[in-house]
Amino acid sequence: MFELAGLEAAQADPATGKLLRVTPTLCRITSYAEGELLGMTFSEITHPEDREENLEGFRRGVRENEPEYSTEKRYMHKDGRAVWASVRTTIIRDEDGSPALTLAVVQDTTARKRAEEQTLSQARLLEQVRAAVIATDLQRQTS
Repeated sequence: MFELAGLEAAQADPATGKLLRVTPTLCRITSYAEGELLGMTFSEITHPEDREENLEGFRRGVRENEPEYSTEKRYMHKDGRAVWASVRTTIIRDEDGSPALTLAVVQDTTARKRAEEQTLSQARLLEQVRAAVIATDLQRQTS
């Protein structure tokens, strides 16, 4: 699975959160080399404002024996900027039912989040305008 083109994924130790295996595309979206990521925990590359919620969701999945945990969160790019991602984590258990490994499939959603933010910003701006607004395309056709 890790060799599939375009798949952003990571395996981590459920007890420590330490990354055990990462795909090249996950390295690309975070800008960390594989060796750098393998020395980190998933919390270390999670945006500080998203860490506690992410950890609690993961702990709840382990505690309540849920097989999956999904969230949308921000990863920290090596240059310090936030990278939005949709993450689906599967907890793989051993024969005794104890968490043995986690597998996270990650989808970069940064472009979608930026488009949503731009749309909200434009809507707020339009709410403040006290005059008529007419939108046209480059041929001056109204939509």
